[in-house]
Amino acid sequence: MCCVRDPFEIQITLGCELHPERAIVGIYGFAYQGSDLLQFQNNSWLPSPKGGTRAQDVSRVFNQYHVTKREV
Repeated sequence: MCCVRDPFEIQITLGCELHPERAIVGIYGFAYQGSDLLQFQNNSWLPSPKGGTRAQDVSRVFNQYHVTKREV
């Protein structure tokens, strides 16, 4: 069983980038306790390289559900 200490902090980053020829790309990211955890790219949640096994586990769970993989 996973242990999560209370209180905990989740940070969400939302934004967009304007690429050549006016292509707009959304930026989505999550941090946990001040450390990068996930990024959303190309319709998939990717674990942060520094996120360790927690980031891998969370991205695997998020990628199983279609609703968490849809860009708004």
